[in-house]
Amino acid sequence: MVSGGGEGAVVTAKETRPERLGFDRGLKRIVISTAFILVLMLVNLARAMVAGLYSVRLPDLPMSVSWAYLVARGLFWSLAFGLCAWGLVRFRPWGRVVLVLAVHLWVLNGWLDRILWQLASYARQAGLRDLVVSASVILIVWGIYLWTKTEKVLE
Repeated sequence: MVSGGGEGAVVTAKETRPERLGFDRGLKRIVISTAFILVLMLVNLARAMVAGLYSVRLPDLPMSVSWAYLVARGLFWSLAFGLCAWGLVRFRPWGRVVLVLAVHLWVLNGWLDRILWQLASYARQAGLRDLVVSASVILIVWGIYLWTKTEKVLE
């Protein structure tokens, strides 16, 4: 509100504040979860970069899986999640479907790697934690992207 009416009029914060964007809950979920997907993309990119660095510094390290596979896996999932995030930011209907599929395949790939190669010496001890993390990621994606309000925003 303006008080005084002259040159020395006082303008309150309410008048100078821009109008709030009218985001509905579905749109908010998409924006927040796209940030989550971008974090998954960056984590996989970091995995690929670390594997590439280790392959140069420790080329003769005996491993059950090759450095090339670890680099390729990180780059593949980084690109996949980047594509999903792009589809969601552009509000493409396929972004939701591809993301749900990609997250399930990513979790499956992680568990297959774990079962086939026992990638860490502590793999048995961390099994319960990994199961909780996998289930949480899948439930978050289901909760956000298979919800009808989110589906309506992406149509």
